[in-house]
Amino acid sequence: MVRKALLAARTLKLKIDPRVAQYSLPKWDRAERTRPLRIGIVGAGIAGLVTARLLKDLGYEVTVLEAQDRVGGRLHTIRVMEDPSLVADAGATRFSESHSHTMYWLRRFNIALSSMYPESGSLVRLSGATRQVGRDVAYLSSHDVHGLIHGIHTWESQYRSLKGTATAFIGDTLTKPRWYRIAGGASTLPKALASTLEPNLRLNTAVDSIVQRETCVDVRTGEDTHTFDRVVLTVPAAVYDAIEFAPHLTPQKLADLRNLRTQPSLRFFVALRGETWKDGGLCGWGCTDERLEVWNLADKTSPSRSVVVLYGQGDAATPLVSMSKPDRERRMLEMFEAMFPSATASIVGTHSHCWNDDPWAKGAQSLDRG
Repeated sequence: MVRKALLAARTLKLKIDPRVAQYSLPKWDRAERTRPLRIGIVGAGIAGLVTARLLKDLGYEVTVLEAQDRVGGRLHTIRVMEDPSLVADAGATRFSESHSHTMYWLRRFNIALSSMYPESGSLVRLSGATRQVGRDVAYLSSHDVHGLIHGIHTWESQYRSLKGTATAFIGDTLTKPRWYRIAGGASTLPKALASTLEPNLRLNTAVDSIVQRETCVDVRTGEDTHTFDRVVLTVPAAVYDAIEFAPHLTPQKLADLRNLRTQPSLRFFVALRGETWKDGGLCGWGCTDERLEVWNLADKTSPSRSVVVLYGQGDAATPLVSMSKPDRERRMLEMFEAMFPSATASIVGTHSHCWNDDPWAKGAQSLDRG
């Protein structure tokens, strides 16, 4: 009851706090033309879909070309082991109130949210071969749990409280960002955007070349050529080499692309009978000293199954993505069994998704080497 009252107070505070960033759509004055510009968007990830929607709202003729048979890019919700009762995200998942752009579109499409992190139960950490059980997260804010799992905070920090547990909890709940995920899976948002762009959204349409002419731009997809006034390229920088450009990209653009590094990223899903990871008062969440994160957040319709996810990104994922798929899955399963030994007998299957192996992603987000 106290927690719910604090969260309600926090929601009210966020609405009136001038420090909370608010996002509004850009206000552009459309130039007078004899006809609307024809805009081609290459890529139906979240960047391409939002760009297409904004341009469509301004009255442009927009066509989105996507190489895959789905929209969303790295916003990708999967059915673990093809089980309709187990739905989990393979890509981008969490966000807080500070992600104002995301919050805008979620509100616009009335998409429901769920808490990202648990509200009770203990975290577990694997340090080498040593298993450590933390304190009950009921005494921690959502942002503190995020820091512990994400490796921002040290494991020991969960036991420190200079102001006393109750005072610290109340203050943290009202002042620190709360983390969320999309109920039903992250793919809900790109699917909602895509539904407003049909019939000008074309899946299974890989772009081979982009030819810039004097008055237009030709985009070739197999045997077809699409002609636009302008083209916006929203695919990951790591896959630019799959497209032939004429004229060639400028030396400065090529240098900018070389200066980007793509983070490695993968997830390993363990499907279980029931929720045996709860044994010992655990919440199914944790981390390793190798900075792998452990999540229990599958949306499910059956209480007889559950999923725990091991997630690695950046430096934490580098040694794993360099392994063969069987070796990396074997290693991650060993870590899961060491963290949740009582759940081992309940495993019914595993699944993994490595973004480095995806030809249309080749990793997670790009970062400037500088």
